[in-house]
Amino acid sequence: MVSGYNRATRFWLDTEGPSDAMPTLDEELAELEKRIRQLKIEYDIFLIGGKKTPPRNLQSSVDTMIQRLLDEKRFAFAQKFKFQTLVARYSSYRELWRKKGQEREEKGILRSEEELQAMIEHGLTRPLETAPPDKFVLVTDNPAADPQQLQAMFDFLNDAHRRVGDNPPNMDFDKFRKLIETRTEEIRKKYKCRYVEFSVSVDSNENKVKFAAKLKK
Repeated sequence: MVSGYNRATRFWLDTEGPSDAMPTLDEELAELEKRIRQLKIEYDIFLIGGKKTPPRNLQSSVDTMIQRLLDEKRFAFAQKFKFQTLVARYSSYRELWRKKGQEREEKGILRSEEELQAMIEHGLTRPLETAPPDKFVLVTDNPAADPQQLQAMFDFLNDAHRRVGDNPPNMDFDKFRKLIETRTEEIRKKYKCRYVEFSVSVDSNENKVKFAAKLKK
């Protein structure tokens, strides 16, 4: 076993800098933002046919960083807000990549390097649309086992209220988590089901946010 392997060492494994220096939270957030930005670039290339496989290793590193930072207790208010913003942005990207990935599989898109370079030179490539989705769905039988998705749903809920001009609900993440855990248990007991589906959606016609929970058959 390698001695001295700690949180700082994990952070600096694939970044420049001394492995024996504990990174600050600002440095970790900057690194997370950098990886999300790079991941988006690589997914853009993959989705227009420039690569055969998605950037799974980089995405795994982003997921790991987010999971670790979700347990962080040292956040100042501004740092917490930035982290929540990054997680919400990443969640939007993931949903977009999932949809575009399905389209790519259906169309069987795969271009050669020459074709891709020609597209770039002639301005035929463009950034993927990153408008926030209108709905977030979480299906779970144990919310406590997936804090990353809970955080993403919490961020989506707050952002959705801001988008329609409302104030976000007066609760922090811990209260939201307990609410979801309680509702999950209540619905499972009442309907004798295993899974519960939670959804947050933006009704553009009525300009309001809808939050629902139901059994998932």
